[in-house]
Amino acid sequence: MPRLCGNPVCVAAALATLDVIEKENLLQHATEVGDHMMKRMANWPEKLKLVGDVRGRGRGLMIGVDIVKDKTTKEYGAAERDLIVEKAFEHGVLFLGCGPSTIRLCPPLVVTKEEADVALDVLEDCIKHGGKVIRARSRPNFRSEPDSPQETGPRPR
Repeated sequence: MPRLCGNPVCVAAALATLDVIEKENLLQHATEVGDHMMKRMANWPEKLKLVGDVRGRGRGLMIGVDIVKDKTTKEYGAAERDLIVEKAFEHGVLFLGCGPSTIRLCPPLVVTKEEADVALDVLEDCIKHGGKVIRARSRPNFRSEPDSPQETGPRPR
């Protein structure tokens, strides 16, 4: 009878990941931040012309925003979705397309409510303007390094 084993290094990494998820209470955190995001987006279908639906599966951080051309016919807004995702990326937030016209939000388990709000601000602005033009918005710089070498001079090698 064959014996099934995993790579010991991979198994150790997986167990360490599960320990962190448990010790840092990340599942409860994901539920709280996901609920915060869903509450904030609950009125988007009524408020935003291109949003047909906002839904999450159970409780957590994975959320889908359906983009439609027409709310009556629910015609997919694939081109609009792609433009919204592109404009959001230009403003420092990465969203994923999913299916014919859905924007998938799938932040990391450690995302804070404040970081989620920054992402939702950008997404809402992009949706309001169909991805075409959005107002300039200051956003926190989550990078540990300066944006460009000109800010500090050449980087050491």
